[in-house]
Amino acid sequence: MLEKVQMKSACPQGGYDAFDELRQTADGQGRQLPLAEHDLRFSLIVARTMAVGQAHSVRAVTDLLWKLECRINRQLPRISNAVLRGVDFTARGRSVALLGRGAEPRTPAPELAIVITTHARADACLGLLETLEEAVREAGLERRAFVIVLEDASDHDYSAVLELLERSFAGCFTFYRSSVWLGKRGRWLVYQQALDALRALQPSQVLFLEDDVRVTRTLVSSALARWQAIDDPAKAVLYLCRFDDDEIEGRWIRFRRVARHEARVSLTQWFDLHAFLAGGRFLDSLRYEMFPPWPSRWEGDPSRSSGVSEQFTLRLYGRGNVYQVDESLAFHGRMPSLLNVDARRARPLDNYSQSPLADVPQEPSHPKAG
Repeated sequence: MLEKVQMKSACPQGGYDAFDELRQTADGQGRQLPLAEHDLRFSLIVARTMAVGQAHSVRAVTDLLWKLECRINRQLPRISNAVLRGVDFTARGRSVALLGRGAEPRTPAPELAIVITTHARADACLGLLETLEEAVREAGLERRAFVIVLEDASDHDYSAVLELLERSFAGCFTFYRSSVWLGKRGRWLVYQQALDALRALQPSQVLFLEDDVRVTRTLVSSALARWQAIDDPAKAVLYLCRFDDDEIEGRWIRFRRVARHEARVSLTQWFDLHAFLAGGRFLDSLRYEMFPPWPSRWEGDPSRSSGVSEQFTLRLYGRGNVYQVDESLAFHGRMPSLLNVDARRARPLDNYSQSPLADVPQEPSHPKAG
């Protein structure tokens, strides 16, 4: 069996299946290996693959190392990415100081933190916040919610966003802007900044949203009610989007979804970044720490994703359970992609057919590959 998995792991695509094949491998009695045991075996496979020189490229090896460090939940030593040295985030407007000198303690901790990531979509971010203002009020959390907006630097004017935050979430918001554009390769740093802020806040739950989703005024109450209906002390994430072409057997991990009809969710063990609700188990499992992707991740394939949702999925697997709603509570796919243009051209990830919104936006026009 080791030979079979080793050979499969040597291929760039097969490397992502090797660990899951091992995890399904038993001792001849159909029993899954304990987490520590199969992590160790996978470590040996990686070392053996590299030692015999069977990897087809640097990316094949680093893909395996990425898989390994995510599964053991420990970052491996590596050469730092010089391009991202010196990046910092500046709080804008009347942001509450959460980090560094002058940080203000938050007592009591907010019941809900809302994290919005944005880049070059000031109008979309403003519209999303306007709806969230209503959603927070509808859920009765006006003074128990805290909003964190993280802008990956662009030339868009976010002054209207800051005005809304200062008016509607006074004393309960922070707006961070990166010193340089980070893009796909530096997206993990945006989430590291979010985790740093969340460590300071210690909220009961966190709602993560990207700026290109649309929601209704019932989002917060509906998501929290769905979360409460999941009777599972190991629940870590509830993914709030669903698409017709979602992978039944799992994404980044091999796991066939299991319906939980009583809660109107499915246990999937994977999720994407569009919109998700997270509990303390998510934050504790990550230890408020992001792993940077290996620079060779995009070698030969610049269309690959940032790796953030993949990292979350792999690091939570076996440590916290991930669920997905049966009907979408957040809607995506009608704004042109800014990070994954080629990927969205091939797979739009459009779930607006499920949307109750009265003003559904038109489908975006994607430029054809030249």
